[in-house]
Amino acid sequence: MTPHTHSRPRGATLIELAVVISMLLSLISALFISAKYYKEAADKSSCITQISQFQKAVRTYQNLNSLANGDSISSSDFYGEDKPYRVKVFCPLGGGDYNLLEEIPSSGVAFATCAEYNALNGSKDPSQAHTSANLSGW
Repeated sequence: MTPHTHSRPRGATLIELAVVISMLLSLISALFISAKYYKEAADKSSCITQISQFQKAVRTYQNLNSLANGDSISSSDFYGEDKPYRVKVFCPLGGGDYNLLEEIPSSGVAFATCAEYNALNGSKDPSQAHTSANLSGW
């Protein structure tokens, strides 16, 4: 007579399977959350780049037309045929508009600012602003 040995049945129990599924769902949700923050940061970076391009366009316009700081300037000088921008440019984060100054700014002052970041979070938190941390070269 052979001794009876208890062998465990092959396969995973329902609890083990539920634990594995919950861990996978946790990892996937973390991935989606991080992707959302990545996209917001990329859009903010793109917005800052567009503001920088506005700054370069206004300096080029100033040099080509022999204008001084403080001279008046209009958004119609930038949008249209044979202008730096053929169509109006919007913030990539929420499609908001850019606020343009009505005069050529002095060095270190941004010509364009994004109106969108305050509308999205309802605050004036400077860390959320779509602007470069250092404007000294502008």
